[in-house]
Amino acid sequence: MHALLLLIASTPVLVDAAGNRFELAADGAWPAGALIDASGGVTGAVHLTTIRSVGESHGLPRLDVFDTNRVRRVIARPDLGPHERRVPGLVFLDAEGKPRLRLRTGSLELLDAAGKTIGRAKAKNLAVIAGGRTRASAGRARRSAEVELLEGEAAPAVMTVDEFGWTLNLAGQWSLHDTMHTVTDRPSIGPLSGAAVPQKSAYSFIDAQGKEWPAPSLRWSAKPIEFDDGGPTGMKVEKRDGQSTVTLLHTR
Repeated sequence: MHALLLLIASTPVLVDAAGNRFELAADGAWPAGALIDASGGVTGAVHLTTIRSVGESHGLPRLDVFDTNRVRRVIARPDLGPHERRVPGLVFLDAEGKPRLRLRTGSLELLDAAGKTIGRAKAKNLAVIAGGRTRASAGRARRSAEVELLEGEAAPAVMTVDEFGWTLNLAGQWSLHDTMHTVTDRPSIGPLSGAAVPQKSAYSFIDAQGKEWPAPSLRWSAKPIEFDDGGPTGMKVEKRDGQSTVTLLHTR
């Protein structure tokens, strides 16, 4: 079906029925699923990323969100924080695929179109407002930390790490865990809870070695942040009751 793609694949990809390729993380691994809109267009992909250490490897969850031009606009993933410890993180990219906002548990960094840092914030709890509505948050408790991808009051995606491991929850329908989790409560594809391998699918996942799987799909969407809307994006910070709210200027 995708013989040519199988020959040239080196970066893991999600492929739709039209043969459009959506590049995923270089260390992307199965299981993976397609996130789609009402017309079947790909809005994102969820998959594992492989973390290797001496003598072992394991998988951690990752989410990539794409726009209608197949440009990656949001990434949710474990990110390196202080002391080289992995914490939940979100990266928002502009229409050219350039990182513009990095949010992880405890800190935020805003970049301009050239990649220069133009603003920072640090707090135990952070919220991000863009275009007049809340778009993301990050927080930590004694034994857990999380980031949320938000659309006002709705939370299309939440990534959490706690004493039991990593979980990426997609609107309460799918949950992708790390590979040290054992999923028994719902139908699952290994650590991808709530999904099952379809007999036929319009979508496929091809790993770095060219191996192909039919990918399950889920109706899901999250709007990207549009930067430099009417002027260069900046930020202002308001601190109240232990939380910092960062409002992005010239965004929608």
